[in-house]
Amino acid sequence: MKQFDKLKPGDLTSAAEDVSKRQPNSKEFDLGNGKRRIVSSVGQLHYEDGGAQKDIDLTPVDLGDRWRIDQAPYIIEIRKDRLEFTYTSRKGGSVTVSASDIGGTPRLSPVVAEGSVGSRIRFDNVRPGLDIYFEFRPNTVRIFKILKSPAAPTQFTWDIEEDENAAFTVLSTLIGRDSKTSSPFSRNLELSRAVGPVSTVGGVKFYQVTETFHGRVSEIVDASTRRREWKTDLVYPLVIDPDITENITDTDDDAWSQNSHTFTVSYTWIKIGTAYGIFREDGGFRFQTIAIGNADTIDLANLILEVTAVTNTPELRIWADDVDDAPAFTSSDRMKDMTKTTASTNWDPTSTGSNTVAVTSIVQEIVDRGGWASGQDIRFAIGDDGAGGTNWIKVDDFTTTDGTPAVLEIDFTAGGASPTINLVTAPYLPA
Repeated sequence: MKQFDKLKPGDLTSAAEDVSKRQPNSKEFDLGNGKRRIVSSVGQLHYEDGGAQKDIDLTPVDLGDRWRIDQAPYIIEIRKDRLEFTYTSRKGGSVTVSASDIGGTPRLSPVVAEGSVGSRIRFDNVRPGLDIYFEFRPNTVRIFKILKSPAAPTQFTWDIEEDENAAFTVLSTLIGRDSKTSSPFSRNLELSRAVGPVSTVGGVKFYQVTETFHGRVSEIVDASTRRREWKTDLVYPLVIDPDITENITDTDDDAWSQNSHTFTVSYTWIKIGTAYGIFREDGGFRFQTIAIGNADTIDLANLILEVTAVTNTPELRIWADDVDDAPAFTSSDRMKDMTKTTASTNWDPTSTGSNTVAVTSIVQEIVDRGGWASGQDIRFAIGDDGAGGTNWIKVDDFTTTDGTPAVLEIDFTAGGASPTINLVTAPYLPA
């Protein structure tokens, strides 16, 4: 399935795409009668091949002895007869990773399962108590190890054969969590990563990476000070998540922050509201390359968010950054640091699923700025509007395989012409 087909824009059944207008993150459609629509996603919709922008399709192709994905910003092949894959970047370089020791010789039984934003190849019971699956996303490949019981291996060694000047890193990040749901905070596994001696031959590096789980999990035991303690009351299954890191697309276009300390652009969902009366949870989305001119009139603008959880009765407010061209989010330039637009929108969500919020006056205020120009970026923030206590929602992150990206839908009239619709799709907010 194409990445664009997994989005939720407005009705395009009678529209014709203008392929010449494709950008990595957007499509443009002719709706007839002088009306046009742009759909822009935070995640990539296209990859470049021979100078043309082509649709990303992360469906694995069965080649008999291996699976292959090549309609993406990268090419990856995964063997069926052994736990081994080769990743090739379209920016240059490739790497082959094979299992050297995962508690013994792996047993393989590959199964392909497609998610709504990416695809997966799953290897079940490669060792007692251990599943491994590959998750393919437009901006990365992630390799999950699922430890289903205490019998599962706790150390994993990989042989790496990597081009010396590769445009990416492999298995460089390592995070993990257990499945305890009664804790209000995430519980992080104690993990370590060791890199063996590196030898280079003919521009290719050879080395080993060993990942180890040390049998403990850290948990916040004092909410006011965020003091953590090591615990051994593990709740299975455990999830260990390394990835292949390549600068394919900007992941700083959605963000989540908690008070003035916690900030992240790499979560799988966004929590917005308040928690336990002391944590303010803010979420932010940036929409790039909005093709609306300074003189255009905004007829309608909606922010469409996929809500996955609602706790109690959140009272939220939405505003935009009152600047000409909004930057990506950083820890020093997060939602609370934005210069708020005069216009804002109240939002009190009560249900999960697709939620549509009108933000017409906010978008009009931005494009009315003297320095605004077509092709610039807008970013929004959403935060608590006075509910306090424990009242929050969760919203899908654009990197989540089974998630639905947020959408900014804009109807506008250009230069007094008949209304056109400009639709922009956004990221998630972590929590």
